[in-house]
Amino acid sequence: MITTDSYGRAIGERTYSGAATRKMLLVAQAMRSVGLRTIVVSLPFVGTGARCFWFSSVVISEGRVPAVFTATLRSPVLRKLVGPVFPLIFFLRHARRGDTVICYNHALEYLPSQLALRLRGVKLVQDIEDAPIAQERGFRGHLNRFTFAVTFRLTAARKMVVADHVAEGLGLNDFVSIRGVAAQEIDLGLSTNNAKWGELKSGGPLKLHYGGTLIAETGVELFCKAVEQLAQNVGRLARPVNFRITGVGNFHKIRALQDRVREVRAIEVEVFQELDKLDYLRIIDACHGSLSLKRPGSAMSNTTFPSKVIEITGAGLALVSARFGDVAEIFVNDTAFFLNAYNAEELAKTIVTMAEDPVRVEKVAAAGRRLCNEFFSLDAVGVEMTRLI
Repeated sequence: MITTDSYGRAIGERTYSGAATRKMLLVAQAMRSVGLRTIVVSLPFVGTGARCFWFSSVVISEGRVPAVFTATLRSPVLRKLVGPVFPLIFFLRHARRGDTVICYNHALEYLPSQLALRLRGVKLVQDIEDAPIAQERGFRGHLNRFTFAVTFRLTAARKMVVADHVAEGLGLNDFVSIRGVAAQEIDLGLSTNNAKWGELKSGGPLKLHYGGTLIAETGVELFCKAVEQLAQNVGRLARPVNFRITGVGNFHKIRALQDRVREVRAIEVEVFQELDKLDYLRIIDACHGSLSLKRPGSAMSNTTFPSKVIEITGAGLALVSARFGDVAEIFVNDTAFFLNAYNAEELAKTIVTMAEDPVRVEKVAAAGRRLCNEFFSLDAVGVEMTRLI
């Protein structure tokens, strides 16, 4: 249930393309790189502010991957009730025995298609990106666990999971971990901006990106407190620090922080919302590092994996992260900046260290990129996907 920039242009709407979009398109690219004929099929969400009540289906190519966007509705309620019919019609027309359909996560909208595909003898594979959270209560929590359980039973025994620790938490014995894909510069539209490192070592500002879904469990409060601490004692900083914020979530907290530090010359907080892919990539391409602040031990960190760490290191930025799960197993101290404790003081201290030592920041970014390209290249992920299906 993703949208892309090309889809948005095709329907004349500004749509949000998040981490799920980037990961699924890159996984499809990886599969195609090893000869697997792969397309993406999506029931898109156009947003409640869309100008039309109804949007017909669209077939486009995004990042050299063919993509089918089924018909959809603006109303979230009608989309939930009527929307399942649209992918069902597509699969009844086009799916054949011998095909494999990978279901990204689990949703009520998928169930009619999954049942029809199962009856047709089409292999179904469950991609577990976000396992259900036991603490989630109410109707939404029960529905989430129900759809996960049904999808789990309808799909093949071998699961695709976002991380080893997620598989272990679910008690899976047969799984393939696909954490993310290191996109090539030509695919991302990145320039491999080498000039930024010279500017940093010549005294220019340290530019740090923070994005994704910005909520408490992904560190929005931790980030705000750390920036305030830096603003209160800017003498600790060897150079100015520019924070560039993207994504969705609690942006009122980011904007409040912006107001509080506006007069501090050594600290700059810039907010960028509703970006298309190219604008987003230009922003991170100009940065030296990026923050992935998912809280260790939280329900979210136990049930998913921040695929953004692959995106960050693959793009040649120095990763700043807490230690948990697969992140701590994949990256070591010379390929990332790890927080020794999950608190604002430690994050502020890490940023001070990065501002003091631009050579180390560049080395960590380069080492992280080499590791990422070795283990998460298109071909490497493509081979894993053949093992999955």
